[in-house]
Parts: sequence; C-alpha cells; structure tokens
Amino acid sequence: RRQRFLRTFVYRKLIAWAWWARGVAKRKNLFRLTFWPLRTWRIEARRCYNAREKAKFLKIIWLKLTKKRHHNAWKKWVQKRVRDRAKADRHYREYYLTEQEGAKCFSCWLSFARQRRLLRRRWYQRPKGGEALRKRCIRGRKLRALIVWKYYQFLAK
Repeated sequence: RRQRFLRTFVYRKLIAWAWWARGVAKRKNLFRLTFWPLRTWRIEARRCYNAREKAKFLKIIWLKLTKKRHHNAWKKWVQKRVRDRAKADRHYREYYLTEQEGAKCFSCWLSFARQRRLLRRRWYQRPKGGEALRKRCIRGRKLRALIVWKYYQFLAK
C-alpha cells in the first residue's frame, strides 16, 4: 500500500519534474546557441556606444581644460602688467614728484618758520614773559640746587 501511494503520488511528480527540467535545459541550450550572436552583437554595440560617449565627454573636458589654461595664462599676464604699471607709477611718484612735493613742503615749512620766529621775537620782547621768565626759571633751578646742597651739608654734620 505504501509503495503504491509513493508510485502514484510522489514518483510520478518526480518523473514529471525530471522531464520538465530536461525540457527547460534543452530550451535554454537552444536559446543560448540560437541567440548567442545577437547577445555578442549587443555587448559589442554597447561597448562601442560607451567608447563613443566617453570620447565625446573627454573632448569636452579637454576643451574646458584648454580654455582654463589659456584663461589662467591671460590672467597672469594681465596681473604682471598691472603690477608693472603700479610699480612704474610708484617709481614716478617717489622720484619725479618728490621735487614738486619737496618744494611745496619747503614753502609750507618756510611760512611756519617765519611765523614761529615772529612769535618767538614777540615773546622775548614782553616785559613779564620771554627772557625775564627764562631768567627766573634758571635762577629757581640754581636756588633749588643750592638749598638741597645746604640741607645735605646740614644733615651730614
């Protein structure tokens, strides 16, 4: 009874599955052999397409890189030119305009010196200022020094 059950319900399914698996393997093999050239052609076409797109991309990158290099070279050239021009202007200001500025400064100093000389002369001519005040200050310094010396001698005894 058990044998019959196995033969009827189990073995039949195993045999059917084996036939089905063999059929699948045959169909798979047939498909592989039939369509292998198409698969190879598809892979090769994809590789060519990728190579073409990569070449386009690299061409764009190369053009951008070349433009950037030229732009940087141009920028360096312009910066050098600007630096040189600034240096020339600085040199001009330092060496050629100093004469004019020196004359201008000298004239300003001359007017200032004249005014100071006049002010000093007026100050020294005043009766309570100038020379009299200077003499009083000098006398005060001398007296202070003498008083300190006298006190020192007094303490030394």
